[in-house]
Amino acid sequence: MRTIRVYVLGTYFNLYCYDANNGDLLWDFESYGHCGPMVVEDKLYFGCSLGDYKGFYCLNATTGEIIWVHDPITNYDGCTPAIVDGKVYINNDFYLYCLNAETGAEIWNSPDKPTWASPAIYNNRVYTNAYEMYCLDAENGDELWNYPNGDWYCSPAIAYGNVYAGNLYNYKVYCLGLETGDLNWESISLGYMINDVAIADDKVFIPVGGHETLSKLVCLDAHTGEVLWDYPLGGMHCMYSAPAVAYGNVYVGAGENGYIYAFGTPNERPNIPVKPDGPDNGKTNKEYIINSTTTDPEDDDIYYLFDWGDGYNSGWIGPYTSGEEVSASHIWTEIGDYEIRVKSHDGRRESDWSEPLTILITSLPPDAPIIDGPTSGKQGTYYNFTFNSVDPDGEDVYYYIKWGDNSEEDWNGPHPSGVDFEIAHSFPFKKTFTIEAKAKDISDAESNWTYFDVEIPRTRATFNLLFPWFLERFPILEKLLTLIRVF
Repeated sequence: MRTIRVYVLGTYFNLYCYDANNGDLLWDFESYGHCGPMVVEDKLYFGCSLGDYKGFYCLNATTGEIIWVHDPITNYDGCTPAIVDGKVYINNDFYLYCLNAETGAEIWNSPDKPTWASPAIYNNRVYTNAYEMYCLDAENGDELWNYPNGDWYCSPAIAYGNVYAGNLYNYKVYCLGLETGDLNWESISLGYMINDVAIADDKVFIPVGGHETLSKLVCLDAHTGEVLWDYPLGGMHCMYSAPAVAYGNVYVGAGENGYIYAFGTPNERPNIPVKPDGPDNGKTNKEYIINSTTTDPEDDDIYYLFDWGDGYNSGWIGPYTSGEEVSASHIWTEIGDYEIRVKSHDGRRESDWSEPLTILITSLPPDAPIIDGPTSGKQGTYYNFTFNSVDPDGEDVYYYIKWGDNSEEDWNGPHPSGVDFEIAHSFPFKKTFTIEAKAKDISDAESNWTYFDVEIPRTRATFNLLFPWFLERFPILEKLLTLIRVF
């Protein structure tokens, strides 16, 4: 099974890596991290704010080993980095940095922008919410515009051609134009805010606090800033929980009461997809199509995820209309039994997994061997014959050879795929012999038979060929034989 990893800041702000399949600890890194780690391909990026490990780190995401570290002196606070086009953008107590993601080399820095807020990157621009809201050129760090009502806690979010951010000090959410920084709207005073906004469905969501009676999740119109609704959460620390949007719902933690809330339109999840339909056996490195379908109680469009049983899946594909059949294909590279399952979601809720379809994958057989050698010869004389079979999987092959004289080679090998195998044989008596040969790979997949004829002629046949030659050169012999037949 392919290892899936989970990264989390845990006890004493140390960084831990767990196996998502079984919860085993794979590695840990002593740190004082105060930001969410970011993983891109095989690298993990995060900052440490105190102690001997102060600095911004790039680790090997598989092993936890340090690849590079930037600026071990400057204090890195709670800013999660943004990583785009091979560059890392990171704030600390003094600068906004742009670093090479591979080496950690500094590309540029912009001073006097201390912030805990993570930067946002869009259209080759960097947006950061420090004491002012800044827009910088992502290539060189040049300032393009700024807006004075900034806040060094709330990270900006980008949507609908605007940049949105909360302000800790006046309790308002601001909406600015991406290109110019012009103010589109500012909300009424909502309450103490220290975290990021989430934007979806033309709405802005932000938790606010201050004290228990004011703590709530607020929903604003993304285009006007009008408060559409709010919901009391309880506990003044709800503003530390950034909201998340998925499956048509918005999710947020409430702080002291320990609850996580989900807000959205009531929705039934799709029905469990039918058992996948497809072949129950196949060959390695060959593509197979698998089908399934399901329905949704509200006739919502449906997305499907096929699990191929080999550590891979199709990813979510769709949308498809309720009841429409969906097809996905996969290639298995190893022999074995695999259970194929499928589940669905309607944009908000997921179904359970379907019943499995079991497919037995075996190896593709080698090509029928090519036989080469003399087509005639003498009794009792050894001749070399070559056999060559190509296996589609590149596996070694064995040859089973019947010589046609009641002798055989019982799976001679292994021999490299596509390489001539030579063997000598003599035939014990005179006749036309048919050599039969087939190949098999190391997975025991067998080819078809190939046939090759070898003639071992009788001596009289040679005499009959020579007799007309003598008569042509000695005509008197023909007359004598004629007289003998007469008498």
